[in-house]
Amino acid sequence: MKLFSKNIENHFFVKVANNKLTTEEAEFFNEWLEESDSNKEKYTDFIHLWEKLGEDEPPDTPDADEMWENIEDSINKQTSIIFNEIKRDVNSYNFNSIQIKDSKYQKVGLWLVRIAAILLLFGLIHVFLRREPPRLIENTQISKSTSQTYIRSTKKGEKAVIPLADGSIVYLNADSKLTYPRYFDSITREVILEGEAYFVIEKNMQKPFRVAVENVVTEVVGTEFNIRNRKPGEIDVAVIKGKVHTFNSTIENVIIDIDRGQMVKFNKKSGFEKLSKIDTSEILAWRQNKLAFNRTPLADVLQEIELNFDIRTKIINTNIIDKTLTGVFKTDSLNEIILALSISLDVNIVRKGNYLIVE
Repeated sequence: MKLFSKNIENHFFVKVANNKLTTEEAEFFNEWLEESDSNKEKYTDFIHLWEKLGEDEPPDTPDADEMWENIEDSINKQTSIIFNEIKRDVNSYNFNSIQIKDSKYQKVGLWLVRIAAILLLFGLIHVFLRREPPRLIENTQISKSTSQTYIRSTKKGEKAVIPLADGSIVYLNADSKLTYPRYFDSITREVILEGEAYFVIEKNMQKPFRVAVENVVTEVVGTEFNIRNRKPGEIDVAVIKGKVHTFNSTIENVIIDIDRGQMVKFNKKSGFEKLSKIDTSEILAWRQNKLAFNRTPLADVLQEIELNFDIRTKIINTNIIDKTLTGVFKTDSLNEIILALSISLDVNIVRKGNYLIVE
C-alpha cells in the first residue's frame, strides 16, 4: 500500500534521517529509493546537506487552529486600538460651522487609511497561511572533485540509513559510526566503520568498494553483507548476497573469500577463524527491529539490550553468567523482552530506573 506520492519531499527525508518511519513508510521509502539513480542522488544530496547543518532537529509543525486563534486575538486587539483612536479623534473635533467642512474630509481620510491598514493586515495573514513551507536549497557550488569527509554516528537506541555518492546504501546499527567521503575520487571506494552496519553496494568492477574496520579490510565489487565490531579486536563479516574478500592489512597475501550464506570471524590474537554457515534471518534481525540469539552468552545478550534500548544492565548473581540464550525477540517492548528473558533463562530481572538488575 502506497501512503505517499512518488515525489518525496524533504520533510519525509528528515523522518528517514531521524529513524522515525513507520514500518509501511520504511517499505515505501526503500521501494522509492530503488526506482532510479536520480532518487538515490536526491536523497544523497539531502543527507549531505543534513550532515552539514549539524542534524538539528526540525521544529514541530505549528498547530493551525492555535495559530489562527493567536492571529484573531492580535486582529481584535489591533482593531480595538484603531477604533479607540478613531473615537478619540472624533470626540476631539469641535463641530462648528467653520470646521465642519475640513473635519469631514479629515475623518473620511483617516477612516480610509485605517480601513486600508486592516485590509493589508488580512492580506498578509492570508499570504502567511497559504505559503508553502521552506525547502532546503541544494548547494550547487559543490564540485564533484572536492574532497570532503563525513562522519555519521548513531547513539544507543537509534539507527540510520546512509546513501553514498555511488548509489550504495549503508544501514547503520545503534551505537555505530561510519566515516565516508562526499564523493569517491580515488581508484577504490573506501569507508571506515566502527560498530555494526549492513551494506548494499552498487556493482562497479572497475572501482571496488572497501570497508575498513580496525586492521581488517573487506573488499567487494557489488553485493550485500553485514559487518559487526562490538568488541575491540573482534570482527564478524557475514555475506548475504554475492561474494566478498576479507584480509588483514598488516599481513600480506592472506585473503579470505566469503560466499553467500557464510561468515568469518576475526580475532586480533588468533586471526581469522574457519568459515561458517549462517542463518541470514539472524544476521538481518536487527534491521527488522528484532534481537536474534543462538547460544549467545548472557553478557552478550545484555549488551544487545543496552544497545537497542539505551539502558544499563548489571549482573548480581555471577553464577548465572555462563547461561546462554537462543531465540528471536521483537524489540517493540522492553518489558516483554524482560519477561521473555526471565522465563527463558530462569533468572529474576528487575528494572530500576535506567538499570536492569539480573539476579
